Amino acid sequence: MRKVIAFTLAETLITMTIIGVIAALTIPSLVNRYQQKSFDTAKAKFVSELSQGFTRYLADKNTNDLKYTPFATANGKRSFFDNYFKSATKCGNTLDDCFAADYIDTNGTALAQMNTLCNDAYTLKDGASVCIMAKDGWDGKYYDARTKKNENYLKVYYDINGKNKPNIFGRDYYVSNIVTDGSLIDNPAAPHSTTPSDTTPSDTTPSDTTPTDTTPSDTTPAYTVPKYKLTVTTAATCGTVDGSGTYAEGEKIEVGTYPSTGHEFSSLSPSGCSASGNVVTMGASDCNVVANCKSTLCSNGLPRINGKCFSKAFYPTGLSTSECNQASNNGELGVSYTCRFTTDRWAGAAKTCGGIDKMPTPSDLTALAEYVYDSSISSSGSTSGLTLNNSHVNDFGLKFVSDSGYYYVYLLTGEFNSSDQYHIKNRGFFKNDTSPHSYEGSCNGGNFQAMCVLNN
Repeated sequence: MRKVIAFTLAETLITMTIIGVIAALTIPSLVNRYQQKSFDTAKAKFVSELSQGFTRYLADKNTNDLKYTPFATANGKRSFFDNYFKSATKCGNTLDDCFAADYIDTNGTALAQMNTLCNDAYTLKDGASVCIMAKDGWDGKYYDARTKKNENYLKVYYDINGKNKPNIFGRDYYVSNIVTDGSLIDNPAAPHSTTPSDTTPSDTTPSDTTPTDTTPSDTTPAYTVPKYKLTVTTAATCGTVDGSGTYAEGEKIEVGTYPSTGHEFSSLSPSGCSASGNVVTMGASDCNVVANCKSTLCSNGLPRINGKCFSKAFYPTGLSTSECNQASNNGELGVSYTCRFTTDRWAGAAKTCGGIDKMPTPSDLTALAEYVYDSSISSSGSTSGLTLNNSHVNDFGLKFVSDSGYYYVYLLTGEFNSSDQYHIKNRGFFKNDTSPHSYEGSCNGGNFQAMCVLNN
């Protein structure tokens, strides 16, 4: 009979137990190692993205030092994340929308609550959360072994998987120092709460009298970005302005200008800073800016129309044929004009104004219509559905007449139609509409009025 060789039940159980013990000892370690590797990869990705953002930011600011940018202001920090992390979204009303409520260190000790460390938080596209203290100034100084000097830094707190666990400092939760050249340096100090957990006095017996390294690390008072005073003024007659305050070098401030009636602001005159348009860029000193204005009123107190000053409207005196010919021959009309009417009021207007170039153009009367009706007006066709501004009508002395149900006035220009010189261009002003016209004749009939261009 052949003898069968096999494991006994006891031997099998012992073997399985050994395998189970080995698995129990190694699998958690393998899982932890795998998790940590994924955390390390995510951290490296975050640091790379943030570093690239600073590289672009410094290039756009044409400097290699954050001290010479608005970054160290509350708005500067917010602007950096808003403009250089297009995939970042601002967290909600509380930091709890982005970060876990509680974090611990590797010893299981509770860390400081996130809302005591920073106030502006963002979530990136890959789920990482980042938080900074958006305030004016840096968070402090540290000793940089590379430069062997105390350097400014800003702390950035980030959780590479957001609110998800394990929420342990050094695994998925980190703190880095952003230094002035845009580099990120790991801050190995876990952000513990500043509230002491044990008030029992510790043993004060010196255990080591060897002097400790006094190289400053984080005890130097926080660096404050220098602020300079901006004073914006203007002449009392111009109106009011705003924008005065204290600002950092490189900060851009839009000056608000609020002109008084009859004035408009034209330019800024800076001293100690620079200005382009209405925007002031601060330098490294106090700055005085004068907002210059100019009057929009003419010497007769009327507003400029199309950039020109005009007289009030008047009824021109008609010229007889002989008077018209004499004025034309003497150059008083500003054009060689063949007079053919017994009484020519258009010629009378041209003589009164000093020539046709001193009379309104069709474009001028379109602009006048926009002032009179407080509305946009077509230069070529009829514009209806309008309402007269009677105050503006009175400004220029327009005299409307009512005839056969029409309430109107025609204002003359100094131009003819291209076909012949007898079709005088004019604009009709009515109660609810206005339109350009040409009139063949002396303009002696109807309610034709004229205006003259003034030198000022």
